[in-house]
Amino acid sequence: MTNIEAKCRILGKLWMDYREDPDFVDFIEYNDMGLPMAYLVDSELVKITKKGEIFVEETFELFLHSL
Repeated sequence: MTNIEAKCRILGKLWMDYREDPDFVDFIEYNDMGLPMAYLVDSELVKITKKGEIFVEETFELFLHSL
């Protein structure tokens, strides 16, 4: 199982590297809360809350299913 810090690291990198990529537009737009939140948590700019974890978990699950 992947911990929340690793999920934030993966999703934050994904958001920074692919947010302008036309192939990812649907995924990026749908996950407009989870991806930037993951980036901010990974960058240690914010601390994640239980509600925030829900967004990150959902976004990570959708990412895995898209592979």
